[in-house]
Amino acid sequence: MHILLINGNQKKDVEICDDALKSRGAYIVFFSMKENKNIAVGKLGDIFFEAGNYLYMGSAYGKGGLKSRLKRHCQINAIKHWHFDYIRPFATLDKIEAYINGNECELVDKYIRNDKAQSYYKGLGSSDCTKCKSHLLSLKSAIRKKNDLKR
Repeated sequence: MHILLINGNQKKDVEICDDALKSRGAYIVFFSMKENKNIAVGKLGDIFFEAGNYLYMGSAYGKGGLKSRLKRHCQINAIKHWHFDYIRPFATLDKIEAYINGNECELVDKYIRNDKAQSYYKGLGSSDCTKCKSHLLSLKSAIRKKNDLKR
């Protein structure tokens, strides 16, 4: 798994076991869906994912920091706790960017504001957030049809 650790203006490639990831911060999981798929995502119910590319933004400010959270997201069959846990068995992870002391809402805003991505499904990954529509975004290349009324 390719992980890019970003600390201010410094960037370096790290592995999931790298102690530099013990820091706290935010992250982006870049993933793709190879085929169309309906996925039951906890209390949100069935969500249709069109084959395409997606971003999942999260934060890791607990005692395990980024290392612990990212290790979990790399697991295919983790116990279902976060929305991404339901999606992970069907997703292909492409890369991860980890931002020391980063803020997931700022990352979401950056991608939407730069017109690189758009919210995919209201509340997905952001059930505890009052600012963002979603913390799961689709890249502009991802086609969306069935979820249009849910955004």
